[in-house]
Amino acid sequence: MVDGNKFIPSDHPFNFWVEDPNDPTALAYHGPTISAIDALPVWNGTDLADWENGSLVAADLSATMRPIGHSDGYDGRFMPITIEHIFMRSVVGLDVDISENWHMNVSYMHSVNTRTRNAPWSWISENYDGINPANPSAISSGVWNPFGTRITAADMTSPKDGISDANNTFSELKQFMVEETRIARTEQKVYDLLFTGDAFTLPNNETVSVAIGGQYRTDILMQREDEIKRLGLDGGVGLIPDLDVNLSTASVFFEALVPFSDNLALQLALRHETSKSLEIPLILKLP
Repeated sequence: MVDGNKFIPSDHPFNFWVEDPNDPTALAYHGPTISAIDALPVWNGTDLADWENGSLVAADLSATMRPIGHSDGYDGRFMPITIEHIFMRSVVGLDVDISENWHMNVSYMHSVNTRTRNAPWSWISENYDGINPANPSAISSGVWNPFGTRITAADMTSPKDGISDANNTFSELKQFMVEETRIARTEQKVYDLLFTGDAFTLPNNETVSVAIGGQYRTDILMQREDEIKRLGLDGGVGLIPDLDVNLSTASVFFEALVPFSDNLALQLALRHETSKSLEIPLILKLP
């Protein structure tokens, strides 16, 4: 790659761009156009003969493009990106009447969510446009045609070498295209213990209700990148490491409802949480 773009050498059999003799900062196209009558490639002037006898010399190119461009097909073997979600959640609990006014609830919740993203058409950058002479890439070797002539003039043979076909085949595509899979998984376990009941009666004969309890929760997050991205083989931003996060949280809480009348009540809530080494201070809420 050149500055993050795709590199196409001057000797590529379907690189028909040359340096403009009138403007050193511009390029001029000396390739075929397509006839509006029979959709066959048409060469302007002596361009075809000039490529055949070597009078024209193409320029090295740096292009921003996708490896397979806008085309598809290849005997219907292109598959879409698929994303699969598998979610499981289970809850069990037990309610116990301790007395007429006091109750206990114990519960356990376990949930797992797995997301699998499958991209059948990712690519290995070095195999696509690498410039290592010891490992010629699909573009540097001329095997893969990244230009529009692969579609508009698929039956054309390159006048530059006399043997290369403009169309791309599925076997040529597989020289650099690979299947990429990314897996993300979240898992949560929650243990709850709750006591509810009537604490005492106010002078106005209203009853103060309270809830006391605790919770222990574990959260696990895992993401596994495909080896192509993890090792930076796709020519992206760089190495992408796997992700593993394991968080445990313990909390205790107290809530009270203090009724002063049928239309006026005060709700109090106290909660304290400890998450691994991070401690969240006592919080007083006055809803």
